[in-house]
Amino acid sequence: MKISYAEIMGAHRAAQALTQNGAVNVPALAALRLARAARVLAQEAEVFDVARVALVKQHASEPDERGNQVVPPERMAEFSSEIGELAKEEIEINVQKITLADFGECQLPMTSLYGMEWLIEG
Repeated sequence: MKISYAEIMGAHRAAQALTQNGAVNVPALAALRLARAARVLAQEAEVFDVARVALVKQHASEPDERGNQVVPPERMAEFSSEIGELAKEEIEINVQKITLADFGECQLPMTSLYGMEWLIEG
C-alpha cells in the first residue's frame, strides 16, 4: 500500500505506545499483525529520520552551546518547506490491514490507535 511518511510517523508513534507499555492485551492475531506492522513502520521511520537529520545539517548554522544542530530563523521557511515535502512523500509498504474483528472483545483507549486509522478496517 502507498502511504506518506507523515502517516508512517504517526502510526509508528502509536505502535510504540502500544508495544512498549505492554498494558494492552489483544488477541493473538491482532498482536501478530500489529507487531509485523510495527516492525515495518520502525524501519521506514528510521529512513525518514535519517533524511530529516540530513536536512537539519544542510540548513543548520553552527551548533549551539550543547552541540545541537539548529536551523536559524532565516533558513526556517526553506527547511520547513523541505521537511513538509519529505513528509508528503509516499512510499510503498507491505503491511496487512487489521480488522476490528481481529481485536475481538478487547477494550482499547480511544487514543491508543490514533495515527493508525489507515491500518484498521472495519
